[in-house]
Amino acid sequence: MKLAEICVKYPVFTVMLIAFLVTLGAFSYRGLAVDLFPKADPATVNVEVQLPGATPEEVVTGVVLPLEDAISSVSGIDEITVYSSEGYADITCTFVLERDIDGAAQDIREKVAAAVDRLPRDTLPPVITKEDPQSDPILTLLVSGPISRRELTEIADKQIRRAIQTVDGVGSVELNGGQARQIRVLLDAQKLTAHNFTVLDVRDALQRENIEAPGGRMITGPQELGLRTLGRVTSAEQFGDIVIGTRGGAQVRVRDVAQVEDGAQELRTWSALFRKGVAGQDVVSVQVLRQSGANTVQVADDVKSKIDELRSQLPPGVQLLVIHDISDFIKASVHSLLEHLILGSILASAIVFLSCATGALS
Repeated sequence: MKLAEICVKYPVFTVMLIAFLVTLGAFSYRGLAVDLFPKADPATVNVEVQLPGATPEEVVTGVVLPLEDAISSVSGIDEITVYSSEGYADITCTFVLERDIDGAAQDIREKVAAAVDRLPRDTLPPVITKEDPQSDPILTLLVSGPISRRELTEIADKQIRRAIQTVDGVGSVELNGGQARQIRVLLDAQKLTAHNFTVLDVRDALQRENIEAPGGRMITGPQELGLRTLGRVTSAEQFGDIVIGTRGGAQVRVRDVAQVEDGAQELRTWSALFRKGVAGQDVVSVQVLRQSGANTVQVADDVKSKIDELRSQLPPGVQLLVIHDISDFIKASVHSLLEHLILGSILASAIVFLSCATGALS
């Protein structure tokens, strides 16, 4: 009753207080972060290991089992999930809710580092990352056009991906279904045998000649210059000119024992766009992931503004389509929530008004 008496006795103060709260709420609402689900950070750590050329069974026995033995001693682990394929293994460690993700990741790193010596010799260094449960793509784009998949990949990588990465709030941009450039060296077994060379000799020659290395420093009078060995190969013809070795006083080059092609990588993932009455069209998908804690709706709107700018810069015939936008569902949910709030306020006010009117008549 004290608050009601103050409001009745000082109406100007009451109006100013309510106006202040309404203004504060309006400005707070404008800066409020909006997302699809509440933020939740369960402690989940991924360990990715590669053993090139190994079968899934060899990956499990040689890589997964030693790492599992080391990781299983970490306290707080709730579940360990393993996925293995040709030359690759992914170990996902899920911890209990009480476990801090930073401490859990550090414990995993220490155990993996101690078990590295037990892994096969050709195993690449393990990659340990903390998993973000909200790292699903917020936007998915398709790059299509009447050109080859390799050219679409070049456009998606150099023009679209790099431009979108500059948008504030974007964490990473991933390409799927692309086919990047690759120089292929097709060896002729008979020619290799005739020149008394092996595949390893060709591989070593390519690695030895296709490098850029520092060359130290050179002092010329009062100046000191940095030297660099420029040996990076830029074309298929230059690969053919690389010298493998000498036989009978003559140099044997790559083109003498192999055919060099300027082609594309082997297609491991495939993306296509199917429309009514049109067969599947080759496309490259671009997935946009936001930074942890960023406003999903704001990031999506900024990315779509950048996409509108990019469309005018693309080559003729190349299209950029947005096929998935999670911000549309979030906006629809927020709009429905606002409708319910406004309707509830109106109904509550009407009930209070009718109650007051009924009391006055009685």
